Amino acid sequence: MLKIIPVQTGNTGSLTAQSDGELVGRIQFVPLDEGTIDLNHTEVLPEYEGRGYGRELVRAAVDFARTNGLKLKASCPFAEKVLNHNPEYQDILG
Repeated sequence: MLKIIPVQTGNTGSLTAQSDGELVGRIQFVPLDEGTIDLNHTEVLPEYEGRGYGRELVRAAVDFARTNGLKLKASCPFAEKVLNHNPEYQDILG
């Protein structure tokens, strides 16, 4: 089972994904303004690629933004592709 853990470090943050206690990947974000965050890097460790964990990290970022009343932008090409190809995420794009 995939567990998503938010990590805030100063002005930046990330959501890390763990499976059975092992780190499998993370998505990083930085604030652009008071109401918008930029998803600037998505990473899944090579041995966990191809399992959909990257998409789950983007979904978790969407949930995080909605919960916190934020909008999303994505300078990370992977996150941008996932966001733009899912109609259910269009309301969160800033």
